[in-house]
Amino acid sequence: MNNERTNADRNYEDALAAFRGASRDYTAVVTAYRARTIDDAVYLAGRKAFNAAQAAFDLAENTYIDAKNAEEDNAPGIVDPQLSLF
Repeated sequence: MNNERTNADRNYEDALAAFRGASRDYTAVVTAYRARTIDDAVYLAGRKAFNAAQAAFDLAENTYIDAKNAEEDNAPGIVDPQLSLF
């Protein structure tokens, strides 16, 4: 596993943990908003935080996928015996 993939793995795990926390918080905000125990400003702040965590996770996930695909592209493959003669 190369260093780029290791960093992508770490960033992905960190972003996933942050997103899960933001998702829990946002669920609580939505519940409170529907119960009318918080105002619009609190709801919008919660939604903004959730959206930021989602965007960070999406970026980390795409970077992880790109690193994984790059590693697979560089892996030795099966060589067609007929082509190896040339």
